[in-house]
Amino acid sequence: MIKVIAFDIDNTLAELDKPMLSTTIDRLKELENDGIQLLFISGRPVSYVTGFVRQIGLRSPIVSGSNGGVIKYSITVPPQKVFKFEMTSYQESRLKSLKEELTIEMKESIWLQPNLTQVSVFHYTEEARSKLERILEKKFLDHSFKRAFKAYYFHDCIDIMPIQISKGNGVLQVLETLKHGPDETIAVGDSVNDYSMLKIVGHPIGINIHDSGFDLTNVTSITEALNQIQILINNED
Repeated sequence: MIKVIAFDIDNTLAELDKPMLSTTIDRLKELENDGIQLLFISGRPVSYVTGFVRQIGLRSPIVSGSNGGVIKYSITVPPQKVFKFEMTSYQESRLKSLKEELTIEMKESIWLQPNLTQVSVFHYTEEARSKLERILEKKFLDHSFKRAFKAYYFHDCIDIMPIQISKGNGVLQVLETLKHGPDETIAVGDSVNDYSMLKIVGHPIGINIHDSGFDLTNVTSITEALNQIQILINNED
C-alpha cells in the first residue's frame, strides 16, 4: 500500500520559476485526503521549499531542501521537528572556504544560493560558467576533496555537496522516522539529482528522464505522473 510520495519541485511539480497549476494543487490535496504523506524535496534552500509548499494549503506536508540535507517535518514556524545531515569538520571548512573563494574570484558574475549544507552557484554568463568549471576541476583533483564532495552540473548552476547527502538519503531518513518502507513509496523527479531517490523507492516515476540506467516509469508531464500515481494506488488497494 502506498504510504509516502516524494516530489521534486522544479520542472516536476511546476515549470522552473513558475507556480503550480491549480489542477496539480487539487490532485495533491486529494492525495493527502486519502491518507498519503507528501514529501517535497528540492535542491533549493529549505526555506524556499517551505514557502512554496505553504501556498498549496496542505495540512501536514514534510519539506526538504539542499538535496535532502535539511528536513522539516512541518511548515509551521517554528517547525515541529528539524533534521540536518551532519558534516565533518573538513567538509564544513571546505564549503566555507569555497564560498569565500568564489565570492572573491567571480564577484558579481555568480550568485550563491543560501543553502545550509551545500554550495549552489548560479552563473550569469557562459564565460562565468567556464571559469567556475575550471575552478571546480582543480578542486576535484585534490583526492581529499574528491572523497568528501560531489557535484551536480545543471544548465544554470552547479551544486557542490558532501558525499553523504542526497535526496535518496533524505527520503530514507523520512521513511525511517515514519516507519514506512521504500516499497510503500513513490518518488517523482526529472533530473540527475533525483536519481538517488528514484533508485531506492518501490515506485519511481521520471518526467522526461532518458537513459537513466535503471528501471522507472517515464512520463512527459506532472499530469501524466499524477495519473500514474493514481493507477499505482488503485492497484495497491
